[in-house]
Amino acid sequence: MSVTKEAYFEALGTNDKSIIQAAFNRAHEVRKFEIELYWRRAAHFWVMQAAIFAAVGFVLSGTSVQTGNALPLALVGLGFLTAVGSWFSSEGSKFWQENWERHIDLLEERFEGHLHKTVWVGGDGIRWSVSGTNGWLNIFFAIFWAGLFIYQFSASADWMSFWHFLTGAGVAFDYDVIEAVIIAAATLAGFWFMRGRGTKLKGTVVSIEPELVAPRLDSKPRIFTRKKTAVSFIKREPRP
Repeated sequence: MSVTKEAYFEALGTNDKSIIQAAFNRAHEVRKFEIELYWRRAAHFWVMQAAIFAAVGFVLSGTSVQTGNALPLALVGLGFLTAVGSWFSSEGSKFWQENWERHIDLLEERFEGHLHKTVWVGGDGIRWSVSGTNGWLNIFFAIFWAGLFIYQFSASADWMSFWHFLTGAGVAFDYDVIEAVIIAAATLAGFWFMRGRGTKLKGTVVSIEPELVAPRLDSKPRIFTRKKTAVSFIKREPRP
């Protein structure tokens, strides 16, 4: 038995065939459920982004509605947070989907051979990843909203007038500056809050790559990093 399987069955806590059969069936069911949840969540965020995009277009279209400078900036900030939230959510869904796929990979040999691990590749070769394409699209939308936010932030107040006020040039204070700074701070705070909302896991880590650093259960998800965490199984504690 490989080191991976030894660590896995140690974490699973059983080698009974009937229990493993039930676990195998359960893994298939939950994997299917996680895939359905992935696309439901994705659709939810895309609808939110479409609504915010329409609202931004309406506000910035030059209609007779007087909205001031704060509302367009706040909407763009909300669009950025929605795109980032969609990206984080898709990564979280993918994490749990892959979790159940690993269960199937390690359990299937006793019941289905290597069915789940066997992939047929046609003449066109390996094709694109559906979840990966959706994830990168979320990243591109986040970049788009971030660029639009910077532009709208610079246009939301008379920053030169504000500089003259600070240097004592006798210019009246522009209160749009305060609104812009508050909205920018709220947007950054929202990003930082979502950035730290990792999946909460409590239990014992069973690592199968001792040469790498084992994952810390209290660590935050990483963004765009090449640092590798040891492949591990986590024996979760019962929820209170």
